[in-house]
Amino acid sequence: WEARDIAGHSLGHYLSALAMMYAHDGDKKAKERCDYIVDELAKCQDKLGTGYVHAEDEGWLNQLERGQVRAQAFNLNGVWVPFYSIHKVFAGLRDAYRLAGNKKALDVERKLADRVIAALNNLNENQVQTMLRAEHGGMLEVMVDLAEDTGDKKYSEAGRKFFFDNRILGAMEEQRDIFNGIHANTQIPKIAGLARLYEVEGDEKAKTGAEYFFTEVSTKRSYANGGHSESEHFYDMNDVARTLKPNTAETCNSYNMVKLAMHMFEWNQNSTPMDFAEKVTLNHIAANIGHEPGEYGYFLSLGSPHYKVFSTEFNSWWCCVGSGMENPERYTEISFATSGDSVAVNQYWAAELNDAKLGLELAVDSKFPLSNKADIVLGLKSAKTFALDLRKPAWAKTMTVKVNGKTVPADADERGYVAISRKWQNGDKVQVEFEFPLYSEVLPDGKHVAFFYGPLLLAAVIPPAEGKADPALRRYNDQWGPETHEPIPTVDAADAETAIKAFKPGKEFGEFTAKSTTGEFTLMPLFNVYHEHYCAYLPLNK
Repeated sequence: WEARDIAGHSLGHYLSALAMMYAHDGDKKAKERCDYIVDELAKCQDKLGTGYVHAEDEGWLNQLERGQVRAQAFNLNGVWVPFYSIHKVFAGLRDAYRLAGNKKALDVERKLADRVIAALNNLNENQVQTMLRAEHGGMLEVMVDLAEDTGDKKYSEAGRKFFFDNRILGAMEEQRDIFNGIHANTQIPKIAGLARLYEVEGDEKAKTGAEYFFTEVSTKRSYANGGHSESEHFYDMNDVARTLKPNTAETCNSYNMVKLAMHMFEWNQNSTPMDFAEKVTLNHIAANIGHEPGEYGYFLSLGSPHYKVFSTEFNSWWCCVGSGMENPERYTEISFATSGDSVAVNQYWAAELNDAKLGLELAVDSKFPLSNKADIVLGLKSAKTFALDLRKPAWAKTMTVKVNGKTVPADADERGYVAISRKWQNGDKVQVEFEFPLYSEVLPDGKHVAFFYGPLLLAAVIPPAEGKADPALRRYNDQWGPETHEPIPTVDAADAETAIKAFKPGKEFGEFTAKSTTGEFTLMPLFNVYHEHYCAYLPLNK
């Protein structure tokens, strides 16, 4: 039970998930479990008496207090990424306080921060930067958050002093590309710290750095599904041979990129971050959760024949198990936004919004993305005038909008939204319908292509090798699943547009039959792949 070297991280994620469950729908059991965990952490903290509380003993921190710093990429003073895992506890306590109203959580978090600060106060600048060579999660972010929650700037000052990685964050603020070869998920939580420095302190350089990172990763270093990294690291996307390896797209990375997308949206109120959030949520995060309890994916292979590798219910505890617990609760967070007298519908999957200020209960009723329609029903205590902003997805060729059965103009504004300003009545119904186009994204070599149907990335279904046990039919405890060796179908066309013209719709929504050089093969949404062997990037017949 959470016995791997990063013990403690999943408890923090679990605590955050419980707090979000309570905040989103008033789940009393989630609140009770949240409060219980905080109470137990407080007992452990009080028993130890130093302010420290974590799954690892305090030895590594005591060594730092004595000025002893032995840091490698994933090891600090002999412990596997202790600040990475303790950051999750900080975040869980923060969320228990902010979202579930647990005041004791703030007290536990504050005492833990005081202990960390006391231990690090003896380090000089060189020692601090050496310490930060080890992965340390979002410690800058939670320190700034704690300053905001307590009103005490000493915490944000400590965040800058002890958790501002000059090598990485300085480069981002200067908009320098140093991505190739660095560990991807080590960096994204640091960038969340930059985002919070801007939001809390108005630091414009921090904003520049955060925006630069998000744009570079989301537009230049991401796969067709919105995920990124190969074997956890950034590399040049022109290096197609690496793109086609099996250990692509770590799920934790996308979890953190969605959080960063939320910051980008809040600053600019345009649809681009929400287009990215939709893409990566449907085609990576949700696509990498299995059907059975405890099934979370670590990598999501895209360029070689493979199958989805899921954690076991009790014995895996990878980093992506921890973030996997949180991910479903974050679907709601990116669904809506309110600002003044406007309400934005950012996503079209089923979700509900309760806005006390407007006296509004808004429900999106849909089977999206396995349907191209969504009904939006407004419940109001009294008639209200406000703008309902409907995101027009970047992939949508056409978007039809009806209000109470009557078609209204559906031209997107400069933000990428269809804005409907009117006096809304209780029971008003907005119907949205999209044309799901078939289209493609081609790798830089021009020879490998990924196909889409609307928001859905399609994957070729590849029959497993005859006469061999199918490894996809068992559950794995090994995130580095063995590569399969079935041949990838070569698309019988020299270009993607020609290939798409030959697609024939299948029986299920989003399924198609396509032509290969040796016959036909089936394409289905990666979102729906479970035990099937599959491949998302396919070679063209050039």
